Amino acid sequence: MEITWLADGGLRLSSRTAVLVIDSPRPPAKCDVALYSRGLDAAERAALADGPFVIDTPGEFEVHGAFVIAVQASRLPSTAEHESEADRCQVICVELDGVQLCHLGGLGRKLSKAQVEALGEVHALFLPLQPLGPSLAAELVAQIEPPLVVPLAPGAGDETPSGDVAKFLEEMAAPVEAAEARLVVDLARLPGEPTVVRLRPAV
Repeated sequence: MEITWLADGGLRLSSRTAVLVIDSPRPPAKCDVALYSRGLDAAERAALADGPFVIDTPGEFEVHGAFVIAVQASRLPSTAEHESEADRCQVICVELDGVQLCHLGGLGRKLSKAQVEALGEVHALFLPLQPLGPSLAAELVAQIEPPLVVPLAPGAGDETPSGDVAKFLEEMAAPVEAAEARLVVDLARLPGEPTVVRLRPAV
């Protein structure tokens, strides 16, 4: 299982059987499944009509050898009093080649116990640092307890982290390691506690 952070902000998951992308505005030509943490509008769906199989709603799906769970969540902080359809999002979990990956999408608050249980065991967690912020992102890591943690934010792959990325590393008490071009998840070599891995966007 190999994961690449695309230049458009999406993730590409490559396995022996399929290529999936998560939250890519322009999925690559060689892509079997496109997953989105929000509902697409009519124009976006039309643009993908002749492309990959699209999942942009909550539910459970089995496609191209991947098992996908999309758990409904909210973009709003827990203090928000009202929530509209546009405020909803999906937390996406993908099981592929025995590896369970989770992408938090546009999540804006901590998960409930039921939501965490729905995700199951997570081997690698991908954390967009906005709108969460570094502190809440670190709390979610403690909730989910994944061996591998990948922060996603502008500058996450810079030689010297700054802004939200630097603050998140501080929250996690994580050393500043060199960013990687890709992440290869090997179940036999997972760390015993949450370990932060930074990725460089593909050119």
